[in-house]
Amino acid sequence: MLNALSPTSNAKVGSYPFTTIEPNHGVASYRSECPCVKYNMTSSCRPRYGACVNGVRQIPILALDVAGLVPGAHSGKGLGNKFLHDLSTADILLHVIDASGTVDENGKETEGYDPTRDIAWLIEEIEMWIYTNLMEKWVSVVRRHTTTRGVVVETLHGQLSGYSTQLITVQNTLDSLHLQEPLDKIENWDPQMVRKFVNAFVAERFPIILALNKIDMKDSAKNISRICSRYGEDRVVLVCSLAECFLRQMRTKNYIYYNEGDDDFVMYGEEIPTDKKYVITGPLVKPPEKAAQSLQKLRNMVLFRYGSTGCVDVINSIIKERKFFPVYLVDSTTKFTAFDSTDKADGVFRDVALIPQGYTLRQIAKVFDLPGTVLFGHGVDGIQMGPDQPVSPTNNILKITIKDY
Repeated sequence: MLNALSPTSNAKVGSYPFTTIEPNHGVASYRSECPCVKYNMTSSCRPRYGACVNGVRQIPILALDVAGLVPGAHSGKGLGNKFLHDLSTADILLHVIDASGTVDENGKETEGYDPTRDIAWLIEEIEMWIYTNLMEKWVSVVRRHTTTRGVVVETLHGQLSGYSTQLITVQNTLDSLHLQEPLDKIENWDPQMVRKFVNAFVAERFPIILALNKIDMKDSAKNISRICSRYGEDRVVLVCSLAECFLRQMRTKNYIYYNEGDDDFVMYGEEIPTDKKYVITGPLVKPPEKAAQSLQKLRNMVLFRYGSTGCVDVINSIIKERKFFPVYLVDSTTKFTAFDSTDKADGVFRDVALIPQGYTLRQIAKVFDLPGTVLFGHGVDGIQMGPDQPVSPTNNILKITIKDY
């Protein structure tokens, strides 16, 4: 899956348990219309990172392929402790599920396996990992909290900060539980209440997108239906990662013109649709007969049936779930030059980052690693914004004024 999401990745693939031991890093891309289109400046758009292709901005996203998880991971079985440690910095989890039912929970090849079981025990393992860690020191935590007359959200945040948790995440978790007396005080929590809190925290801190892979195989359809019936369709994405890798390979050889996320491609001898724009690296070459047959089979079994390979849908689902939106940082909201540029001729819309909804100007400045104190900012509408004012997705081209230390 990582190889399909990240064109530069070459993660090891194998049909045996623990193919991945050390995490594999890759860079995926979120695609959205670049503002250079709106302002008719596509020829001057030069992203510092990622790319802008035909007015479509490709914003880099760090993806981490971690060691496989097996039941009992929270107690150290398999590579569980390593997996759980690696996921602690993630914004969201992408659970890649073999929808064909040909791999069991231990990563071994089989037939007729029910992949819904994988979803249930993965969530259980994460919950048990955090619950076990919290309960090991719960007595001393409560004692210190009552002695110092601590604030509940701050006490819990202190225990959960190791999972890259913000204070607002803990507060949202508590709000979701609607606690009333006497459970509004953690000294009255029993182990069952602690577990209830942990379960709610995991749902808030580690939302999961279910990527159902191998959708082109024979038993996948019934398993897809089973998973959607049990877990709903909101966080389910249908994927054929092998098809995406194959299409990319065919494109490199100039056998096809293809854009990620499209429902079709163009082969030698076929007309290019008038509504399509491709990056043309050379004339199309007639593919060998075997490759042509594989391409036609992929077209029928995946693209025509499901609308795409699903890899772009995975990234879009992640962005939607976490409510991220692109923010462009500029030196001028009329010329759109780079905020740190000494040469104003080096292009426009150079810098962009994906920001969670609700972030303030001050928080966005930290994302872009701006030194100094945020004084104010403004967007293209010219209205001044204070440092603690949330930024709107509809006003996402910003100039931030900083007072140097």
